[in-house]
Amino acid sequence: MITLDVLRSTVFDANGEARITIFPDRARDVWKIWRYVVNTTSLGQTRCFVYRGSEQTGAHIDFTRTGNNDVSENVRDTEIDFGRPLIFVWTGGDVGAEASVSILGEVIKR
Repeated sequence: MITLDVLRSTVFDANGEARITIFPDRARDVWKIWRYVVNTTSLGQTRCFVYRGSEQTGAHIDFTRTGNNDVSENVRDTEIDFGRPLIFVWTGGDVGAEASVSILGEVIKR
């Protein structure tokens, strides 16, 4: 088993939004997600929406009212491949504040 341990961050824009799109680095790899943690340095009341594949309504897989220091362990069977990313979208943040996501899981070779 190859352990997956990824951390990505970005900053909130002028609209109070932050977005991170993440997927495997290699076309034949699949990430099996065990859990992820979202966090921000914003003092505002942030929310975080998680989508698989695109930001379409049907692709919505998770949500938190507090985009700060929230853990999701309800994604045990979530798998993503090179062509179908996970997208984390925060709203309600302070301009210039940082948003981050930490993802744990395993890499499956196909």
